Amino acid sequence: MAQSQATKSVESPERESSLTKPPTPYLLDLLEAHGNPQDARDSKSVPRAADATSAPQAERLRVADASRGENPAVTASADRLLGDAASKMNEHQRAEFQQEMKGFILQSELKNMAPQEITRTLDATAKLLEGQGANPLDDTKRAWLALSLMHNVSHAGRVDQGAHNTCNVTAISKVLMCEDPARAAEMVSSTALNGYYQAPDGKRITIDAHSLRPDEEAAGGETKDCKRNYATQVFDVVSINNYWQRQHPPFSYVQREPTSANDTGERLLNAWGKETRDENGKVLDHPNLDCRAMQEIGREVGIKETFLIANAKAAEPAGAVIDSPEELATKIKAMLAEGHPAMLFVEAGNKLFTGKYDGNAGEGWHVVTVDGYDPSTGKFHMSNQWGAVNDQNVSLADLYDATLPPQLWANSKGYYNPEVYQAHQQQMLDGGWKLEPNQVVPSKQVDSWLDTQKQQMRAEMMGELDVLRHRLEDARAANDQAEVARLQGWIDQTISGLQ
Repeated sequence: MAQSQATKSVESPERESSLTKPPTPYLLDLLEAHGNPQDARDSKSVPRAADATSAPQAERLRVADASRGENPAVTASADRLLGDAASKMNEHQRAEFQQEMKGFILQSELKNMAPQEITRTLDATAKLLEGQGANPLDDTKRAWLALSLMHNVSHAGRVDQGAHNTCNVTAISKVLMCEDPARAAEMVSSTALNGYYQAPDGKRITIDAHSLRPDEEAAGGETKDCKRNYATQVFDVVSINNYWQRQHPPFSYVQREPTSANDTGERLLNAWGKETRDENGKVLDHPNLDCRAMQEIGREVGIKETFLIANAKAAEPAGAVIDSPEELATKIKAMLAEGHPAMLFVEAGNKLFTGKYDGNAGEGWHVVTVDGYDPSTGKFHMSNQWGAVNDQNVSLADLYDATLPPQLWANSKGYYNPEVYQAHQQQMLDGGWKLEPNQVVPSKQVDSWLDTQKQQMRAEMMGELDVLRHRLEDARAANDQAEVARLQGWIDQTISGLQ
């Protein structure tokens, strides 16, 4: 679930709030994991786009501009994109977009990303602003989407899920933004331009038009801490549908206007376009994804390596399965060395997220990303999907403990971390209370739900067959050969769907 909180390691009584001191830049952590301390030292003098407000304007431009002067193709794509931004965005948006773009180019080059990958990302964003598609969103929405997209590829560690049950795919997007930002940009851009997503294997994924409208959190194109921005909304909708529309029978995920204060607006619809319900008869208002689905979604969006880590003792061991703190550290460092964060399967009721030990009170399964490691302290930087205030540097022991089910947690009677606890309470006030306890659903629960859905759909199709057969008899009696042929084709198609 998304109800996991934190700011700094719970071991340090003199920890400094992440509200006043930003976490270690993700880029530097990756370089250190690669074992390249010289590159890491050199890059520490370079401000990231998010931190650039504290640097003199001339210095920000000098450093950023220097990063795009080496490759003519990157320079040409950047100039084209800046020209599009100048014509499509207001002054405030344009200034923010420019800094985000320069930050993306700078970080990409420091990570030795191929120039063609940088240009692919920039060109996909330019096409979005230019409206190069069959059914593009209007100019305003495309400007909002481009601004939030450039933020995400520049600051993958700061991508948040907001008050939506999408910790699952939001965490996946953070991995993809680091490993293949061009792929992520092309997914978002092409969907906004055409109204559907054309997957690399040729399958067309239908996207509900309402789901492409910015919801309350995404409106305006700004990225607000703890909120889901517009680009993340579109990525979530596309990646979830890319999974469910490939199933048999297919389902679709939509983002609608919330109907009440308890509603996130999310719905999972069956093949008839009807709302589905869970085993308790409640309308399904979450993506209904298990660990198998998350791994499949990762493969479908193009993540090449294993990216999910789960404890062998967890409710759903999957991906890279570990059974000791040492194994966990080894797997995380290996994934960081591959150039992307590690996605970790955790229990959200753990003290690491709530700030307080409540016996063995679990809250539900959740995923976070670990995007850095500091060899000087031996601590890992954990990025949650609820904003910078919920990220923290944690010891290996605490991180491992969070991967275990509640009955195996280390006994921490009397434990209380006021900073983390208060962040947890604030998160609940900001909408966390409306989210599902399990945002990574147990596979047995998903399988049971699917069986029920198939039975219900089969019963509906049998009823439809009876109606069609009666209409076919009437058409034959009226000697209406065209109607007979149409109805027979419809019947044959329905029977095929039952098989």
